[in-house]
Amino acid sequence: MPTLIEQPWRKALPIHKGGFPVTFSAQGLAAWGYSWILSLGILMKQLPVILLLLLSGCGDPEDQAAIIYRAATRALEIREPLEAEQLLTRIIRDYPETRVAPRAIEAYEEFEQRLEGIAVSALKRIHAGQERFRVQRDGRYANALLELVAADLVEAELSAVTLTRYRFRISASHDNFDYIVQAILIINKDTKKHFFVDRSGIVRWKRGTNASQDSPEV
Repeated sequence: MPTLIEQPWRKALPIHKGGFPVTFSAQGLAAWGYSWILSLGILMKQLPVILLLLLSGCGDPEDQAAIIYRAATRALEIREPLEAEQLLTRIIRDYPETRVAPRAIEAYEEFEQRLEGIAVSALKRIHAGQERFRVQRDGRYANALLELVAADLVEAELSAVTLTRYRFRISASHDNFDYIVQAILIINKDTKKHFFVDRSGIVRWKRGTNASQDSPEV
């Protein structure tokens, strides 16, 4: 079975050919520390925040923005999209006049499109899994994502909200002969796209709130 989440996080954000000026300083040490924390999988929120606070309190804003951009690149490489989103947002919000800000905006927009594409692909896979499940179970549909995972019909990764930024919620009818699936954002719910699919297989979307059968098609 192909892995759902394998393409986007292997592609690092583009770095300027000349690189960014990072000297052996408090900023540089903090950036290296941040990368090592991510690489080792020690994603306890307090440690990255402390290191970023060190960055914000010393050095030139250009250097600070460049270091945070590199940290966002590293977060994508090790498949931590939520961490990357927070870092890119920090650059756009706190360092809008720096040289790296336009690249951060471009990367953020591309990042959003990738995550939305992952959500749509996931809903299509869940729909396909539901149809196979129905054939195996005398016409009834699964009433929870874990039921499809247990039947080896969808990837367990779909339940990893930190990888997709969406929670995929199946709501089955009382007799389990009908269902809907909602892709619900776990952060920034008021500004991003939400998605929906039912047994028709048509994926729909709505910005800022849960999508439904009345929402436009993707």
